[in-house]
Amino acid sequence: MDFLLAELLLKTYGSERRETLQQALELYDSFLKRLDAYDILSRENKKLFERFAGNKSSFTLISSQSAEEQRRNKIARLQHEKAVKAKLEVRKLTSNGVEFQLTPRSF
Repeated sequence: MDFLLAELLLKTYGSERRETLQQALELYDSFLKRLDAYDILSRENKKLFERFAGNKSSFTLISSQSAEEQRRNKIARLQHEKAVKAKLEVRKLTSNGVEFQLTPRSF
């Protein structure tokens, strides 16, 4: 829930933008702490979370500003997100009682 609220806050604009961003940061922090407590974070994400926890106000995902590194990181994140969404979809289908069998495609 914290994650969704933070996402909504980031999409809102008003005269108190700084306070809104601070609230979103606190909600993200709460969400990440919960993931860490449940031991859900991967090793890589756990390292990122530790960096985030150490310096929340100036945290960035990319340590250098190299365009090539930014591109690599973005591609890796998108691939990871796609894999997670696929896993969630499988869990959703199996939790709804739908059984399926993955078979290799023939071309």
